[in-house]
Amino acid sequence: MDFKLSEQNKMIQTMARDFADKEIEPIAEEIDLTSKIPADMATKMGSLGLMAPTVPEAYGGPGLSFLDYILIVEQLGYSNIAVETLMGIHSCMAEMIDILGTEEQKKKYLPKCCTGEHLTSIMFTEPETGSDAKVITTSAVESDGGFVVNGTKRFITLAQFDGPGVLFAKDDSGRISTFILEKNGAGYSTEKPWKLMGVHGGLTVDVNMEDVKMAADSRLGEKAQGYRDLLLAISLSKTRLSSRNVGAAQAALDVSVQYSKDRQAKGQPISKLASIQWLIAEMATRVEAARLMCYWTACLKDDGVDIIKQSAMCKLYVAKATDEVADMGIQVHGAYGYCQDYKIERLFRDIRLLRILEGTDEIQRAIVGGYTLL
Repeated sequence: MDFKLSEQNKMIQTMARDFADKEIEPIAEEIDLTSKIPADMATKMGSLGLMAPTVPEAYGGPGLSFLDYILIVEQLGYSNIAVETLMGIHSCMAEMIDILGTEEQKKKYLPKCCTGEHLTSIMFTEPETGSDAKVITTSAVESDGGFVVNGTKRFITLAQFDGPGVLFAKDDSGRISTFILEKNGAGYSTEKPWKLMGVHGGLTVDVNMEDVKMAADSRLGEKAQGYRDLLLAISLSKTRLSSRNVGAAQAALDVSVQYSKDRQAKGQPISKLASIQWLIAEMATRVEAARLMCYWTACLKDDGVDIIKQSAMCKLYVAKATDEVADMGIQVHGAYGYCQDYKIERLFRDIRLLRILEGTDEIQRAIVGGYTLL
């Protein structure tokens, strides 16, 4: 097994790092304070092929591997998780359209997704669903040669922006099907963004759909196979979310190392203290193990392996490990770590989200346990 990144992998990694250093790092704190990402951020990333990295060149993307995508996500997560959210959710749903879509759907939607002109959303969660897809109530009923959608979706990121939403709804059979819904049409409305503890600027809203009309060719993939499609979408997203947390955890380690070298106690840097060295050692070990977990999962995906179990294992481990890294980073900083003047405070808030996003730790344990006991 070769754990070395290829020259292309390294080139993609460097490009993403350079972009983040130039376009994200200088405004990362401002994004956190104002909850606003610059309006041109998506098109800037799109111009470099960062908005839909895995989409083939035939539809406007660079056609990169899933591992390349994960490397990009990690670098963006290092600088600001909200900006990664903009790119990450969008690119995962663009990949879903590429995997499940017809040739006509790909040609229609993917080019503007690749440039960042349009932004995609995953539209699954509802006020009563949590992680249980079986209790979805949003319906997509066949009518007049198309579909009519009614229902409410909760915690939908980028739902207020024009572009295709990958919608999971119950069809006439009562089973879940997947659709492409063009956002912001008649009968479609969004609520004001949720005020989140972290990931400020993530732009997460509720969506109300009242008699929203979709064309006959709006179905994505096979009828009544929405649950299977959802498992695919979430497995991609879990791996991506884990990688962005690795980036943020690496940032937490880096700022903690620097702080320990700068902070003086009794005439010497606190980095000389055994207690601080132990914390740094634990942080570094968790970051490296989490990174390898993400890379391994991505490589399995590129090899055509079903990663439902592996992505759940990845998220379960990485969420806890990076949460611990952020917590230890606060300990290294002491009281200063609780102050917004220090980056570790933002990283602590942002990193914590992963343990409840795309299925809680408990859900991941159920998935891994179930697959292991088959």
